[in-house]
Amino acid sequence: MFFLTSKEKYKYIKKSIDLIIHDECHSIENKTTTDFYKWIDECKKSKVIGFSATPEYKYPCYTIK
Repeated sequence: MFFLTSKEKYKYIKKSIDLIIHDECHSIENKTTTDFYKWIDECKKSKVIGFSATPEYKYPCYTIK
């Protein structure tokens, strides 16, 4: 994803993007990746599959003693 998002190279893609498989999709919180997905949402009708093994810590961890 970094290659496409650096300097907005994705804007030069001429062919349609039907499917995006995004590994490490927790990077969607980065500004450049968010901008890419906004562009995809506005210009294309793409399907996205995202994978991430990085947990999102929404809840504090408690230790049972």
